[in-house]
Amino acid sequence: MKLNEILERENHQSGAPPIEEDSLGVKRMWINDQHLIHFRSSPEDKYFYVYAKISIIPKSTIQNKIYETLLAANLFGEETGNSVLALHVKSNSIILMRTFESDLTTYEYYLTEFQSFIDYLVHWKEKTQKLLEHTPSSSENMLEIMSKRNQTILFI
Repeated sequence: MKLNEILERENHQSGAPPIEEDSLGVKRMWINDQHLIHFRSSPEDKYFYVYAKISIIPKSTIQNKIYETLLAANLFGEETGNSVLALHVKSNSIILMRTFESDLTTYEYYLTEFQSFIDYLVHWKEKTQKLLEHTPSSSENMLEIMSKRNQTILFI
């Protein structure tokens, strides 16, 4: 099924109004007023993509640890349910994206995989938030960080 067919069926069953498409061909809808989900078809409608922002990753000392965690989770899709974690460079945000092949996707398959996508989205939002909570704030300087570790810094 193509994305438009799936979304039309979803809207019909839920009674929700049709989802409007923006000038870039992206459709968006909120899930539980917490997760903004984006939908986009490939130019030939051969594939469609479902994606959502997990978190903005601030420049910090833990940034590399977060990237390492995300890249390790991508390997074979074991921690992503076959979705992909990616970096949106312009906003420095981590997104979760799932690709569907239109010709092989039934409505029932989509519903199952979409729920899995939401579950992994929630998981990664929580996991990323925990990693960020252990990040020194940008207002902390190196002296404050090192003194918390009971170390001495010599400035030359």
